[in-house]
Amino acid sequence: MIKRLGILFLSLAGIVLYACASYPVSTSSRPNEERLETHDSQRSVSAEQRLIRTEPEQKPAWIDTLPKTGEELFFVGVSRAFATAADARNDARENAFIQVMRFYGEFIQASAVEKTYVTGNSAETITALINREEEISNFAQAVVSQIGTGRYYTEVYLDGQNREAYVVYALCQIPRQKAEQDIEDFAKNTSERYGNLLARLPTLHSALLVYGDTLAALEQNPLHRAVAYYDSPSGRVNLYEYIGLQLNTLVGSVSFVSLPSAAVEKTSTLDTTITVSSPLAAVIGTVDCAVSIYGMNNHAPKVIYTVSADNSFSLKIFSSHLEPGRYTVQLELLLNEINHRVRKNPLGSFSFEVRPMTAAVHFVISGDSTSIGDTEKNALIQGIQQGIQTYGVPVSLKTDAAEPDGAVFTVSLNLRQQAPVPPSNRTLLICDATIAFSRDGATQESASKRITEIDATGMVGQVRKFIGENQSFFQNVINRLSQ
Repeated sequence: MIKRLGILFLSLAGIVLYACASYPVSTSSRPNEERLETHDSQRSVSAEQRLIRTEPEQKPAWIDTLPKTGEELFFVGVSRAFATAADARNDARENAFIQVMRFYGEFIQASAVEKTYVTGNSAETITALINREEEISNFAQAVVSQIGTGRYYTEVYLDGQNREAYVVYALCQIPRQKAEQDIEDFAKNTSERYGNLLARLPTLHSALLVYGDTLAALEQNPLHRAVAYYDSPSGRVNLYEYIGLQLNTLVGSVSFVSLPSAAVEKTSTLDTTITVSSPLAAVIGTVDCAVSIYGMNNHAPKVIYTVSADNSFSLKIFSSHLEPGRYTVQLELLLNEINHRVRKNPLGSFSFEVRPMTAAVHFVISGDSTSIGDTEKNALIQGIQQGIQTYGVPVSLKTDAAEPDGAVFTVSLNLRQQAPVPPSNRTLLICDATIAFSRDGATQESASKRITEIDATGMVGQVRKFIGENQSFFQNVINRLSQ
């Protein structure tokens, strides 16, 4: 640090001398005092004016050659021509003030990680920004206020109308240690002001908010953006660049935990848990996730879910509005809604298949079942198929199972014989017939009818007709499936 300051101070000495030599002459603007007209933009007075005296009589050596010591830095402020010595002294002090500000600006610029920043449509250097920075202005003002009476040199000129004009030189010196400490404290305090915000970030959500707010604040104050630093394990780095890198690293670390492919039958619901994780954030926090389904000409709108406290959310996909086929479920964690600087949201996807719904046919036959065989059962299955086709029930039939699960059509036949009732001598067959639709063991719809026939063939025909033409039963099944 000390070595770098020494090199910088030597280079700045030339800048200061140039500034002193080229400071323009002006006239007083104080009220009730006569202005002196000048025609030369340099420090020298007009040609018609002549030097009549100086105060003190002997010109100090520091006017032409800046003192050099290991402990002090020197600046010479020079005024424009004024009608009074007081105005000229004030102007010399102001010139010294500007040079001190320029010194601090040049030092900060040399120390900053970035040298140029874009504000609006134009580029600005750190030196230009110094003039608007109150903190640096306060440093310079404190130094200039230390100038004493013995550090002035005044030249008095007389023009052709016997009017005096005053040009004052003022010597300003800065303790080298103070200059180092001023800049070091400024950078340290600025860094701590922003760095304290990063001390505790309990969730990914809060980290994104703090990163965004800090970057926005630094962009509003380019000087702070230049000097603020962060002491990382690998060394001191520019805070603005560090946060930008951390933001990208944090977002890149977020992923969806294993998403296996899934399949459901038509009208069933996929119910699965989606988990989000990051090795850099144990808790994700409140973050929205957009879920989209693509495939089979699907145009379903996105559905928004919110990640809960356990870094997961329950995803439900209702297949009743989806045609049988393969789909891709895409997940997008909407981090850019928390921080607009997130360029690419974390994405995930998995394969999802909607299979045609199938239903088994199950028979429950009680009473006198000796007359009901496979031929009769097949006839009743045909009755169910007729109803499915006629009323557009979105299911197909599969082979009967002894203990079917999933979707099941159950045909229950309770048979009994009735003895002849005089004057008839014919035995009748009475059947309490029921058809029911159930899913996963829960009956959703059923219909019953008592049928009397003279034989099994006639009874089966009547039951088949009852099943196949039962519009209300099949319509209610459709309604159940669409829920």
